[in-house]
Amino acid sequence: MAWELIPQELKDLRQWVEWGLNDGKKVFWDKSNDPSTWKSFAEIEHCERIAFVISPDDPYVGVDLDDCIVNGQPNELASRILKAFRDRYGCAAVS
Repeated sequence: MAWELIPQELKDLRQWVEWGLNDGKKVFWDKSNDPSTWKSFAEIEHCERIAFVISPDDPYVGVDLDDCIVNGQPNELASRILKAFRDRYGCAAVS
């Protein structure tokens, strides 16, 4: 996975959850609304499917773009959205 694209600032926070597929549906193994289930990046970086939880106290904004990677790169629509985020917020990470 492209974990090297995730900013270290986010990796340093204990706000990571693991998810997977159950009968084709996305299921979170950890609870995004229960900080006691969140993990450190070190605890979860070996997992195939992870997510960062943005909490109300964070200075972060995010967007979840599914099925947008083609040959390891964002497709055209995703590229435009990521550019808008970079222009507005100063950075964008793809994972």
